[in-house]
Amino acid sequence: MQRRFLQKGLLMASKWAVKAAREGFQVPIPQSVLDNLLRRMDDPSVRDLHLKPAADNRVELSGMKKVGVWVEFRAVFRLDPPAAEEPGQSLALALEKADPFFARNALLGALEEVDGVHVHEERVLVDLGNLIEQHQWGRKVPRGLRDRLRIADVSTQEGRINLRVGVS
Repeated sequence: MQRRFLQKGLLMASKWAVKAAREGFQVPIPQSVLDNLLRRMDDPSVRDLHLKPAADNRVELSGMKKVGVWVEFRAVFRLDPPAAEEPGQSLALALEKADPFFARNALLGALEEVDGVHVHEERVLVDLGNLIEQHQWGRKVPRGLRDRLRIADVSTQEGRINLRVGVS
């Protein structure tokens, strides 16, 4: 009798796991992860960096840039899931606005220097594979399955970035 209950429980758990993998599941990105990303920027010409989620699937990056004197800047990026030809565990940021205008190229250049970040024109790809692997739930997922995870959707709510992740 107990064996039958155990088998039925395992069957239900595996059905749930398959359904969750197909439909995707939500993964919140806490502010501490965004702060750690900025700490990896090794450019002495930028300082006091802040990255915060904004409405309508946007993030705002602000700080100071040295161009002879320290100038305050602000940039707005639109968050997108990766395109089909891009790595599935990447988060795409499309630069929409940079104030002042001359900070645009310097900012993209500084982002290019960060490990795990790739810049193509005004599109920035941030590799989240290491983040997923190091996260508490990510360590519990078998490596073969973890390597097949793909970011399907991105949204911002209540000052957080939320990813919908599924299996490709």
